[in-house]
Amino acid sequence: MSEAFSLAVEKVVAGGLGLGHRSDGMVVLVPGVLPGEQVRVRVRHRKKGFLEGDLLAVETASPDRVAPGCPLYGRCGGCDFQHASYPAQLRLKQDILAQHLVRGRLAASLVEAIAMLDEPLPSPRSLGYRLRLRLHVDKLGQVGFHRFHSHAVVPVGQCLIARDGINCVLAIVGTSPCLRDLFEHTSEFEILLSPAEDLCVLLLDFARKPRPADLAMVRGAVQQLAGVNEVLLRVAGHGLFSAEGLVQQMRDHAMIRLTLPAGQGVAPVALAVEPGGFYQVNQEQNERLVGLLRDWAAVGKDQRVLDLFCGVGNFSLPLARVAGQVAGMDLQGAAVRSAIRNATLNGLNNAGFTKMEAAAGARRLVELGERFDLLLLDPPRGGCREVLPHVAALAPKTIIYISCDPATLTRDLGDLIGLGYSIKKMRLLDMFPQTSHLETMVMLRRD
Repeated sequence: MSEAFSLAVEKVVAGGLGLGHRSDGMVVLVPGVLPGEQVRVRVRHRKKGFLEGDLLAVETASPDRVAPGCPLYGRCGGCDFQHASYPAQLRLKQDILAQHLVRGRLAASLVEAIAMLDEPLPSPRSLGYRLRLRLHVDKLGQVGFHRFHSHAVVPVGQCLIARDGINCVLAIVGTSPCLRDLFEHTSEFEILLSPAEDLCVLLLDFARKPRPADLAMVRGAVQQLAGVNEVLLRVAGHGLFSAEGLVQQMRDHAMIRLTLPAGQGVAPVALAVEPGGFYQVNQEQNERLVGLLRDWAAVGKDQRVLDLFCGVGNFSLPLARVAGQVAGMDLQGAAVRSAIRNATLNGLNNAGFTKMEAAAGARRLVELGERFDLLLLDPPRGGCREVLPHVAALAPKTIIYISCDPATLTRDLGDLIGLGYSIKKMRLLDMFPQTSHLETMVMLRRD
């Protein structure tokens, strides 16, 4: 076993890890610590150029340290910031974002990077905010999250960052004999809460095309589980199955229903999301994000908007209330079907959506000679570098980029600056309290 040693924590970096230097100068990364703390550490892994350590004890605690509220904290791999007060979490995330700006050469120093950023937008809820949980099932039928640095399942009966409706279902999933039978062919599943009805949908990733006996178990699970409106089996290559068989068109009762503000004096937008389609897990913070984007965009009836990662229309549809025309593209079929349905539901005839990969869609629009006033980019963690060569030809004066990964964000911002755009606004939005994950929105303009 490696020898334990004392470590002074200098800062917290991407992934929520504390960074310090051992007495021989070697960089050490360790979870569960805060800047300025003196901690006792043991090396877990030796990597090229740095060490990964386990926290043994806090010798000198930061005034920002708090007792984690979750009894599984440190074992469950879900949250990694519960040991920090909520104001401290915001400061840590702002600093992590600033570090990326310096590393990406968008700022010369941390001081300059911090000056580029507006104040972080805190989440209205720091606990009990998640509308969706993805859980794992092990070979013993235990339901929970993966342990830190492992694929072993830590059984979970409730989650402090999930909504009450989800926790009510999480507490009883093991009581349904039908669901236990289905779990024999399931390694992961999601609990999706529709806040409008406070009812849940269970979406199981099923390992085989369901047999009649499986569908009977689905029917039984719906009857056995209070608070569950629907149970669906998602089978790779075959689609979604309900108790009635293959789902050709999602029924209304299985939709996740949300409402988004569209601005003062403008009717809100109702969203109906098909299970399996992406939507933000933090409803109240998403409403603030949409409101901030609407204010930054400031589009009018004579302007055209292109949303290349449109999802279910989270940004496109509120803007369609005030813009002249909105076009959205996404590769996820469930999301695009939901976006089309939502445009019709809200009477937004000026919004159109297409199932297409973003770079291919942008290239096609360039070939057609299309031009847009505002370009929205909300890509997955990998960013959207493949889209950027087409941006200049689409000629948007304004680009708003929403990112969940500061590393790919800073890379893509560098490319956009090379195309003649400049950063006008940048703000961190805390979509995921109690975790080191962060969301950033940036507005760029070409003068």
